[in-house]
Amino acid sequence: PFLDAAPCPVAIFDSSVEHPELINVRSNDEMGLYLSTKYMINHGHTQIAFVADYASSPVLTKRFLGYQRALEECGIPFRPENVLTYPPSYEGGIEAGRKLARSNLDVTAAVTTADICAIGVMEGARLGGYRIPVDLSIIGYDDLSLCRYTTPKLTSVSQHITEKALLATRLLIEKIKTGKISGPATVETDVEIVDRQSVVSLF
Repeated sequence: PFLDAAPCPVAIFDSSVEHPELINVRSNDEMGLYLSTKYMINHGHTQIAFVADYASSPVLTKRFLGYQRALEECGIPFRPENVLTYPPSYEGGIEAGRKLARSNLDVTAAVTTADICAIGVMEGARLGGYRIPVDLSIIGYDDLSLCRYTTPKLTSVSQHITEKALLATRLLIEKIKTGKISGPATVETDVEIVDRQSVVSLF
């Protein structure tokens, strides 16, 4: 109802809402966790935890599906016990890290849906006696600047946040000037792994 009556063009990020008047810029969330999970597999990890209460969010659900797809593609059985449904926050990450350190899951790697959660996992695992990345490899999501200041520096999935903002702004300006946009209103942007120090190879 708001979009139907909006007095100006509207842009939104990472939404599943479909509307002909809505500019929607979103990244390929399914691909993001597919890439991070595949990255772990390519480094020899087969017991890989997924950390997020994914059912609460369409975005996180897409990322969970990427995790599942990478496992299936590589012939690795999906293990429900390796899914830790904690909030993708620093505090949720700490709880997940503590659980991994005290469990008997034999998990050697974890993929997350937020950098702040990954940093929490690192801290929780350390509090449980783990060494990062020797005992647990970890990948974040978003590639925030703080990834460069953790110990070890955090490998992450970049969704090119600045470029997404620039794209949305350009589309808004085009629609303000012309009343329409020349391309699709929903645009999906690429993601990529930014390699740092938080993943070790088991080979």
